Amino acid sequence: MTKEIENIKKEINQMIIERDNLTKKINEISVEITNKTRRLYELSPKYIKVVCPSCGGKGYIQEDNRKRICPSCGGVEYLWMVKYEK
Repeated sequence: MTKEIENIKKEINQMIIERDNLTKKINEISVEITNKTRRLYELSPKYIKVVCPSCGGKGYIQEDNRKRICPSCGGVEYLWMVKYEK
């Protein structure tokens, strides 16, 4: 029974390592997607960069004597908007 317990522990540890590696890879891909999306907006004449109206371009919101990252802009201080053309 002890051998089986040790094998299960090893399998669990291997699965945790695999999960952590996959999570790291997913986070790297998410950052890359965000960077490429921002670059796309920069290059496209359809979009304009505007100061975030939620935080006023600070990147954070002050609440109860605490600063927290602005939920609208994610701390980058601006938003990309579709350019209005009539």
